[in-house]
Amino acid sequence: MSNAEQVWKIKILSGFHAGAELVLPDEVQALGRGVECDLVLDDPSLAETHIGLTPLASSLRLRLLDQSAPTYVDGQPVQGEVDLAPLQVVTVGTVHIAVGPAGEAWPKIEIPTLPVASPEEVPEKSAEESENQPTDEEQPPQEPTAPQRASAPTSQRKPEQLLRRLVAAAVGAAALIVVALIWLGGPTEVERSEPEAEEVLLAIQEIASRLGAQVRVDLPDSPTGLPTVTGFLRRDQDRMHFEKALQEASILANTRLTSNGDILRSVRALINEITAPGSDTYIMAAPSPDTPGHIILTGYVETDQILERLRRLLELEVRTHSGLTFLVENQDHREAILQERLSELQLRSELYIQDLDKGIALFGPAPNPQEMARLKVLVDEFNHEFNSRPFLRLPGTSTFLGKSTIELEYRALVLGDDRNQLITRKGEARTVGDTIMGNWTIWDIDPRYVILEQASEIGSRQRRLSPSRRAYFVVEESFQS
Repeated sequence: MSNAEQVWKIKILSGFHAGAELVLPDEVQALGRGVECDLVLDDPSLAETHIGLTPLASSLRLRLLDQSAPTYVDGQPVQGEVDLAPLQVVTVGTVHIAVGPAGEAWPKIEIPTLPVASPEEVPEKSAEESENQPTDEEQPPQEPTAPQRASAPTSQRKPEQLLRRLVAAAVGAAALIVVALIWLGGPTEVERSEPEAEEVLLAIQEIASRLGAQVRVDLPDSPTGLPTVTGFLRRDQDRMHFEKALQEASILANTRLTSNGDILRSVRALINEITAPGSDTYIMAAPSPDTPGHIILTGYVETDQILERLRRLLELEVRTHSGLTFLVENQDHREAILQERLSELQLRSELYIQDLDKGIALFGPAPNPQEMARLKVLVDEFNHEFNSRPFLRLPGTSTFLGKSTIELEYRALVLGDDRNQLITRKGEARTVGDTIMGNWTIWDIDPRYVILEQASEIGSRQRRLSPSRRAYFVVEESFQS
């Protein structure tokens, strides 16, 4: 594998595959007409393995795999290896191929003129040789012998027969040349057997099924038009195999086929743009094993904002693709899973999930030793399953888990039969649901802790249970200080 930074694309400018485009993977690609090549062009002017293309950091390296195969770059012959710059034209055999950056608009590419070898000069006879060469008229007549005289009538007829045969052959050759010129000059004008539209449709669908492709075929409105094939392929090289299968079936069509590799390169570039280095964000993109063009995203992002932005951008990016399965989770998703698993433990005292500067923790009265052993197993399994995203910890003491995340000034806690109260420094009594310290609302008062929540988030219980909206105060910590 190379360390290419530039993503390269080739565009075929001439030949049977003219118009086809292919984004090159980040590895050496062999091009030729042999089936063992990565890029197969069905053209007799190419060698079995003609050239190799290797993406580099800022160029594309061309290496001749068959030194006898004619190869040109911008009309100049090449030997061995050469590094290609963007928008240069490579000629292999009689096929012209342009190379350049993927994902960018190209200007119009002109096909270069190849050098033409001068015809070998035929040496002319010198004037002296011409003068000394006797003509037929100057040849002295010879007296035929007796056998020659006997066969004279037959030998005189041979030139006449030979002349008639030569004339007939010339007329036949001229007729063949005329037919060939008509066929080469205007193949669409020659009457030939064309497959019916339904036959074309069935043949293309059979090719797609054989290659595991998912395609759509739009038949032309006019008799002279070509069908258009759009869709998705599993592998980059399947594009060339599809083109070759169309040719073998005598089907001319416009093809716009996208491989899983094309989509993955685009999606991964977008993910790299919106994720910050050093964060806990981890996203994997992989093709669906069943549906070409369908991408499955899994992983983790820290916040809802990043998650929604990623979802919108990717859905916009793959709107023309077969589909997108979005399985990326954020911290809220992981905390909901953790809450379900805590409920399954059936601990005697409820534990809350609290956000810390780094990761999350469990907050509440410490369970007994047997429950604590089960709780530690849960923590280890959670961190292993989700690769510590977010990292779950168990800070605290032997009697209370968690830590204070806010400084709470108060005089006393008053515990009543129906409700508990917190007495502020000013002597005001506050209970659950009351506002305190400006923008906080009391969520719970317990002899061992007080939980506050941002007042702007008061609403349904589900929203109020979000750990990122809560602050915690451990009562016993205030006594220890």
